[in-house]
Amino acid sequence: MNITNEIKDYSFAIKDYVSANYKTAEIFEKYGIDYCCNGSRDLETACKEKNIDFNEISQKLKELGNKADETAGYNEWDIDFLADYIINTHHAYVKKMIPVIKEHLVKIAGKHGENHPEIYSIKELFSVLGNDLLNHLQKEEKILFPIIKEIANFAKEDSGKQPANRMSIQGPVTVMESEHAGAGEILEKMKLLSDNYTAPADGCTTYKVTFQELNDFEKDLHKHIFLENSILFPKAISLEVKLRS
Repeated sequence: MNITNEIKDYSFAIKDYVSANYKTAEIFEKYGIDYCCNGSRDLETACKEKNIDFNEISQKLKELGNKADETAGYNEWDIDFLADYIINTHHAYVKKMIPVIKEHLVKIAGKHGENHPEIYSIKELFSVLGNDLLNHLQKEEKILFPIIKEIANFAKEDSGKQPANRMSIQGPVTVMESEHAGAGEILEKMKLLSDNYTAPADGCTTYKVTFQELNDFEKDLHKHIFLENSILFPKAISLEVKLRS
């Protein structure tokens, strides 16, 4: 089913549109609609909350519906492959960009903080976000993702069973999803303080570059969280339940 051509059914969750065609994420990003941490909401409710014309956004989704999406395969990937993809793509990006953005924020705060005091708050918020994310990624890579890969391996074995005494992933997943929500809240605060990452007229080149880096960082984190919350975690939990039954 091409979900983007079935907009008349208001019950579709936002994450369902993105799962069917990841290019819809660009539309949701443009309108400021959260498709990752709050992706379980239906589109009509989200539009009302943001005071967005439902017909306008639904038309854009319909127009996108017939376009090919080279990323549609996310739903088809084995969970161990998807876990590795997230680590190699999104975890690697986060680890690379956190020190870069931190350094840039320190620089522009020192140069422009007096005229734009909001940059101090943005710098502190990103420092908290960066530290939280690095701890978060370590827990995923050392604890949760190895369990997910173990589940995938058991599913591929002839026995199709796994040890009943092995820790369930439901608990760790709940913790990770809560931390995702916390990261989303910090991103929203930074976005508000920066006026959608719009550099001031008197901002230097580094100011503009840093805000673009923050904007890109947010978009990547949205996709990162979406892949985990809406695809990896539900598929892993479902497979674990099946193996334990």
